[in-house]
Amino acid sequence: MHGSDGATESYLSETSLEKNTENTYIWNMSMECIARLRFVLLVLIVGLCHFLKPVSAGWDDIPEPVTDEWETIRLWPSGIVPYNISDGMYDVRKRGVLLAAMRRWEFRTCVRFEPWSADKFPNTAVNLFSVGNCFSRTGMQQNQPQLLGLGSGCFKMWTVLHELGHTLGLVHEMERVDRDMYIQVHFQNLNPASVRNFHTSDEKHVFYDLRDTPYDYTSIMHYGPRFWSANKQPTIETLDPAYQHVIGNTDDVSFYDALYVNRAYNCSARCPESLRGLCQHGGFVGGASCRCVCPPGYRGEFCEQTIPGNNHMVEWQCQKGWDYNEGTCYLLATDTRSYARASVTCRIKGGTLAIFKERRAMEWLRLRIGEARMVEGHGHLWVGVAREAGETEVTWADETLVDSNLISVRDGVSSEVKGCGRYDGETVTLEDCATTSGYICQKPHDPTCGGRYMATLGGRTIQSPGFPSSYPSDSSCTYVIQTNPGSRIRVHFDDSSLLEANCDNDYVDINLANNVTAEFTRYCGESLSGTIFTSEGSLTVLIFRSNSRFSYRGFRATVTELPAPGSTTPISFLDVLRDALRPPGRDENEGEETRWSLSALYRLTRNMAFSRLTK
Repeated sequence: MHGSDGATESYLSETSLEKNTENTYIWNMSMECIARLRFVLLVLIVGLCHFLKPVSAGWDDIPEPVTDEWETIRLWPSGIVPYNISDGMYDVRKRGVLLAAMRRWEFRTCVRFEPWSADKFPNTAVNLFSVGNCFSRTGMQQNQPQLLGLGSGCFKMWTVLHELGHTLGLVHEMERVDRDMYIQVHFQNLNPASVRNFHTSDEKHVFYDLRDTPYDYTSIMHYGPRFWSANKQPTIETLDPAYQHVIGNTDDVSFYDALYVNRAYNCSARCPESLRGLCQHGGFVGGASCRCVCPPGYRGEFCEQTIPGNNHMVEWQCQKGWDYNEGTCYLLATDTRSYARASVTCRIKGGTLAIFKERRAMEWLRLRIGEARMVEGHGHLWVGVAREAGETEVTWADETLVDSNLISVRDGVSSEVKGCGRYDGETVTLEDCATTSGYICQKPHDPTCGGRYMATLGGRTIQSPGFPSSYPSDSSCTYVIQTNPGSRIRVHFDDSSLLEANCDNDYVDINLANNVTAEFTRYCGESLSGTIFTSEGSLTVLIFRSNSRFSYRGFRATVTELPAPGSTTPISFLDVLRDALRPPGRDENEGEETRWSLSALYRLTRNMAFSRLTK
C-alpha cells in the first residue's frame, strides 16, 4: 500500500514568486548565478508560506486558485526535463531513489531527465528542494525555474514516481472528466478542506487531453480508497469492485501511464516506422529502446504470448519484497553470501538463481540492478551462470549454454577452478564461487494468488498459493467473486484448509456483504476447515495474508452460484462462446486461456459486464 493515507503532496499556487526586482548588478551576473538566486528566493518564500499556514498531512493540501480562465498543461520541449539538485540537498540513498524513479519513467517512455546546466538550459529547470510536503506542478510551467518538493518522508519509490508524473504533465486519475463512470467519490467522508482535491479537471478549469487512454485503476497517479478521509471511511469506491483494493496500491509506472506519456510526447515517431503495428493485444511501440510495451497479461517481443492467469488476474504483483515483470517474480537481495548459499536460499524461497535468455528480461534486470547500485550501493549480484573447473563452456543453471550474442561474459578466475557468475547489468563476470555477494532469485508468477472469479452453477475453485503443500510468507491475495444479479454465492472451504493459529500473522478476511467497502470478518487456524458461507448478494471478497515465519497448507474453496428461489439463471451467450473456444480438457482456472482471437472480445465484454453486476 502506498505508505499511509497521510502521505503528503501539494500544489504550489501561481503567485508572484517568479517576479524579480533584481537591480543592475544582478543583471550583469552570469545566467547561472541568476538561476541560483531565483531558486533561493523561491525556497525562502515557499518555506515562509509553510511556516505561516498550518499544513495538514495529506496530498494536495495547498490548492490552486480557481479562475474563470481555462488553463492548458504545457509539455516539455522534445521531452527533455532539466533538473537541478543542489549539493548536499539529499543523502546518497534519497538521491538514488530520485534518480532511479527518473530511470523508470525513461525506461517505458521517450522522456529524458537531464542534469541542469547554464549553457544548455539557461532559463529552464525543475529545482528539487526538501520541504515537509511532497508536491509538483503539473507539466512545464510558463514561469521558470519551477519547484518540485520532496521532503524527508517522500522517498518511497511510488511517491517519487507520482510526483515526476505530475512534472511530465499527468493529473490525478480521479481528475479525469470520465471518472464518474469508474469511481464514486464519497464526499460525505472527505475532510472539508480537501474537497477540491477530488474535483475533475473541468471543474478546475484545466484542459486535460485524455489522449484516447482508458481510465486506469492501476495508475501511479490514483489515490487510495481512504485518502483524505475525515472519519476513516472510504473516500473512493470503484464501480468495478475487483479494483477497490488495487487503487493507490501501485508502485510502478502502469501500462496506461506509459501509454499516455508516449502519446503526449509522440514517442512512436522517434522509432522506425517498420516497427509500428507489430505489437499485439494492444501493445505499443515506445520506451527507451523502441520495443513493444505490453499490456498486463502479455509478454514477448511483440506481446504475442499470453501469461497464465490472464483470464482472471486484475493485479499483477508478487509477494512482498519481490518485483514483477512479465510473468516472472524477481528478488534482488543485497544481503551477501556465497554462490552456493545464494542458490540454496533461492530454492528455499521457491525459486532459482536468475536465468535470463531474452533481451526484454535482460533490459529490465539491467534497470533494476542500476537501481540497486544507486540506492543500496550493490551492483554486482549472483545469477545462475557457472563454468566448471577445467571446462570452457559457460552454462546457465539449467545446463543450457549462455548466448554470447545476448550477454557478455568475462572470465575473472583461473580455468582450473569453478567460476560463478555475477551480473552488473552489462556483463556477467565469472568469479570465485566462495566470494560473498548479493544475488537475484526468480520464480514464475503464481496465478492462484487472487483475481476475479465468476461463480457458476457448476462451481469454481479458488485456493491460496502453494496449496496443499504450503503457502509462501509475505503473500497478499485478494479474490473477488461475482455472480449474476439476484443470485447469491456459496463459499465451501475444503476440510484440509489450515492456516497459522495466530490471526495477527496469517489469515483470511471475508466480506459477504453486497458492498466492496463493507467490514471484513477474520479467520485463521482451523476455523475455515469444512466451513460454508453464503453471501448476502452477488458479491463476495476474500483477502488472504501471510506474515508468519512458518507456512501451513493454506485453503481451497469451491464458489458456487445460488439462484434466487423460483428464478432461472439465463445461459450467457458469452459463457457459451468461451466454452466453445476453450481447448478440450482445459478448465478456465487452469493454464492459459484459449489463443483464439474472439476470447479477447469475450474477456473485454465480460469485464465491462462485471462492473455492473452489483449496481
